[in-house]
This record gives sequence, structure tokens and C-alpha cells, in this order.
Amino acid sequence: MKQKKLLITGLSLNKLADLLISAKTTLTALLISIGAPVWMIGWLVPIRESGALLPQVLISIYLRKHTQRHLVWRVGMLTQTLSVFCMLIAAISFSGGLAGTLILISLVFLSLGRSACSLTVKDMEADVATKGERGNLIGIASTVSGMVTLVIAIPLTIYDGSLSSNVLLIVLFGSLLSFVLTLMTCSNRFTHPVKR
Repeated sequence: MKQKKLLITGLSLNKLADLLISAKTTLTALLISIGAPVWMIGWLVPIRESGALLPQVLISIYLRKHTQRHLVWRVGMLTQTLSVFCMLIAAISFSGGLAGTLILISLVFLSLGRSACSLTVKDMEADVATKGERGNLIGIASTVSGMVTLVIAIPLTIYDGSLSSNVLLIVLFGSLLSFVLTLMTCSNRFTHPVKR
């Protein structure tokens, strides 16, 4: 039961981090606020989505030959955490095209980490829940993260016209913190190799 609660907490934090670092909203507004070239905004969603899907073929080939899938999950989560950290540093330290370029490069690595995690998270779930329970766990995690995101999104929507770069940095930091907490919650809890 304790492991199920930890897994729900980890999944909720992960989904929250994912929603806060949205390419359609947060990153678009961030690039605008730092004065990045407009053409960079058009690359955010393709990099985020394609970067998470295309590498899955290669990662799947690797996973077929290795049973330590939890290690792949941890590497993927750490990659996402470091990517958001780099985005935060880029937004604070630089502006214009340089900051935008660094954020796009960080987004590539974020997508790669996301791809690795999406392929291995089911193995984390399989350690603590039966096949019929896994959908419920994901549903609970989605509901929790969705409610938290809604609480955050409402004031952001209301004050959309007066959002400052500082507010966007706080949202970015919230995503970073959520990734860190996800890693801390789950990384040492579910470490058994997958049984074939």
C-alpha cells in the first residue's frame, strides 16, 4: 500500500512537471519574454512531440536486450530534470537568440528523457500494482496533477496580460522542483529487474 501511494505521488508530480513545462504555453511565453526570434516558437511543439516519439524505436531495441529498465527510467528522469535546470539558467543568464537556442537544445534533451520514461514507467507500475489496478493509478495521478495545474492556471489566465518574466521563471522552477521530487520519490523505491 505504501509503495502504491509513493507511485501515485511520483506519477502525479511527474505529470505536474510535464504540464508546467508545456511547449504550447509556458515555453512559448518564455521565449517571447526573453526576446527570442519568432521562428523559434514554431519549433517548440515539434521538438517536444517528435523528440519524445522518434527515439522510442532505438530505446525499445535497447530495452529488449536489457532487463534493468528502472535504470533507464532514472536516467530519463534525471535528463529531464537537468534539461529544465538548463532552461532556467538560460532564461536567467541570457536573452534573445542565444537564450532561445539554449532552451531549444535543452528541450531536445527533455524530450529524449521523456521518451525513455514513457517506455519504462509501466515497469515501475508493474512492481506495485496488478494489471487491472494500473489504469486506476494513472487516473488518480492525472486527476491530482490536473487539479493542482488548474489551481495554478486560473490566476495565470486572469493576469495573462500582466505576466512578467519572473512569473514564468517561477512556473519553470515549479516544473524543475516537481521533476526533482519525482526522482526522489520513485528512484530508490522500485528497483527490481523486470521478470520475463
